[in-house]
Amino acid sequence: MREKGEFKLEDHKRFLEQDLTGIDIMPFAAHMAVVHLALQALAAGHEAEKVRIAVWDSTELEPGQTIPAISRELKAAYKRPTLELFFEGKPSVEEAYVEKGAVTLEGIGGEQIPLEKADVVIMNPPFTRQERLPKEYKDALMKRLKGYENYLHGQLGLYGYFVLLADKFLKEKGCIALVLPATLLRVKSTIGIRKLLAENYCIEHIITAMQRLAFSESAKFREILLLATKTRSIEGKESVGKPTPKCTITILKKMPENMGEAKKYVNKIKTVVASLNEPYEDDSMISFTVTQENLKALWKNMFTLIAVHNPLLVQTWTEILVKAKDNLETLSTFLHKIQAEIKRGIETARGGKVQSLTILANESMAIKKSDVWIAKEILGNSLVVKHRFTNKEFSIPLTSLQRALRRVAYVKKIDVDSVLDYVISKKFTEIESFLEAVIGKKYTGFLNNWGRYVEERLGNFFIVRRFNISAPGTSLFAFYSSIPSAPPRSRMVPSYTLRRGKNFDAVV
Repeated sequence: MREKGEFKLEDHKRFLEQDLTGIDIMPFAAHMAVVHLALQALAAGHEAEKVRIAVWDSTELEPGQTIPAISRELKAAYKRPTLELFFEGKPSVEEAYVEKGAVTLEGIGGEQIPLEKADVVIMNPPFTRQERLPKEYKDALMKRLKGYENYLHGQLGLYGYFVLLADKFLKEKGCIALVLPATLLRVKSTIGIRKLLAENYCIEHIITAMQRLAFSESAKFREILLLATKTRSIEGKESVGKPTPKCTITILKKMPENMGEAKKYVNKIKTVVASLNEPYEDDSMISFTVTQENLKALWKNMFTLIAVHNPLLVQTWTEILVKAKDNLETLSTFLHKIQAEIKRGIETARGGKVQSLTILANESMAIKKSDVWIAKEILGNSLVVKHRFTNKEFSIPLTSLQRALRRVAYVKKIDVDSVLDYVISKKFTEIESFLEAVIGKKYTGFLNNWGRYVEERLGNFFIVRRFNISAPGTSLFAFYSSIPSAPPRSRMVPSYTLRRGKNFDAVV
């Protein structure tokens, strides 16, 4: 059978009933998987008597454990109940408990599932940001992934923990196939994941797209497909076997519209690209290869591989890094040497709401409802400001203000001296009435901490950290001001302030 490459009915039955294991925390997703496998069995000409699908939080699991046929777990709300939960009577079992365990077509309650290490792990993990993970759950994840301390980071998103979980369940020389956010290739919080992949895996394919950034439905950020083979154990023992293949980087110009087209893409990547020593391009894709040595040299920032569409640029930069790595240093290392530092710009912090405390120099830059204050004129040593909705005016001493840049969108000048805004940093006579006019409260107790926070972020050179290059307001990515100013820090366009050191007049 196997000599002829046949896949017979009994193989299909064994594959569905014994070889496949699927686990999801959502009952609906698990039940749909069971239905799908049952339909696959019928299409192949047999009935699936059982399947290895379960409802469970997979981060709790270890190879060697057994998932029970059925288990009831008290919901989080009832573990530390309040009196309000019992005002309408004692909750029912169905309300207070969640059922989990093995799944059948009829629901939860199939045969128990013994777990062991797998040859292949395929996963589209949840992309939940670390800010949305409860502290208790993050602490639990750290304990569950004991042994991976060198790869964990306090700001790691939930998908990062699932990559480590995949490694835990994968056999030596096994394969992983993961759908991941493209930011895994570059952000600081996932540097441990990249380290794990560089040390213990042969990454064979990284696939991304141009036409639609995400492979998943409704995803709003760029994704990658990553395929890799585990070539060393977690202790770092070298693998023995055939020569290490190169890593193929593929950027799809358009997404396959059906399964047949997807298979054509796969065959093209496997046959055409693998046989070439130079980049390949046609109407559907751009593909090129990098050696594992060059790939591992990029482990601190693998995003370089998909940052541009011209593979020659990637190859040239990779060769530069490999050959000149001992002569290159990061910007942060260089700044440390010259006693300069990088600071993030100002945001709502230390009790101060940045939108309420910022005064725009030009009303044309008031593009949001939260942009309330507009600078009217300077009279003597004070700035007259106007509330753009109520026209209420205040006179604020210049000594209570610092210069700032509210946003970098729509700023089309590198030298921003003439377009700088203002931000309040100290109390003044009418501060209580000023705050009441915009936030409805007179409280000023936060201003000392807020003022120090702003002053710590004054600088002359601003670098945009993240940007949406396709956004209509995106123009420039770095700015200079001869006047020490505080740049913005928001989710889309946080900036860095470069502050000069004590022994330097300027940093260029």
